[in-house]
Amino acid sequence: TSYSFVDLILGKQMQSTIGTEKKLTDFKTFTPQLQQVIKRYTQQNGNILVSGSYIASDMQNAADKDFTKNTLHYQLQTPDATRNGHITTSEIPIMNFQLLTKPNEFRIPTESPDAIEPFGTDSKTFLTYTDTKKSAGVMYNGQYKSVALGFPIESLSSYKQILLIMKRIVVFFEKGTKEQPINENINNDVKKEEPTNI
Repeated sequence: TSYSFVDLILGKQMQSTIGTEKKLTDFKTFTPQLQQVIKRYTQQNGNILVSGSYIASDMQNAADKDFTKNTLHYQLQTPDATRNGHITTSEIPIMNFQLLTKPNEFRIPTESPDAIEPFGTDSKTFLTYTDTKKSAGVMYNGQYKSVALGFPIESLSSYKQILLIMKRIVVFFEKGTKEQPINENINNDVKKEEPTNI
């Protein structure tokens, strides 16, 4: 593959029931077709970042679980993983992030993100919900590299926080598991966007 990595933004997408008991597959996080595309991509040593509120809780049949475990290298720890939306990194350099959990004028909120835990020996937690101590983000470093976030990255409370977490992820894809120092003043010119105590 010629891409450094693919960023798959799933937001609050999930398989939903509309009007009947039959579940529609139009809104599923990873359809069988998309799973096959991602498998082929990673088999070519392609790196991938996936993020969304329901990337684990929406994947609960046997085939879905096999995909998240053995291709993306995470599994569901618990749904509805945080109330206050506070997240911290699990390793140095320690960085703190805030999710928007209520409707607001700034960006998409996430009311009930997933906690996801590592699956396999080459997978590890790198983000944690501080109120529940559950795993919020997982990194895999094997034949290829993958990062999974149990929340929408666009739900972080400011553009600066999105830049910081993306830089940490890009460093991982480019450098491997050895973390490089990250300048928390990466973008001093970014206009402050975060609302207070959301």
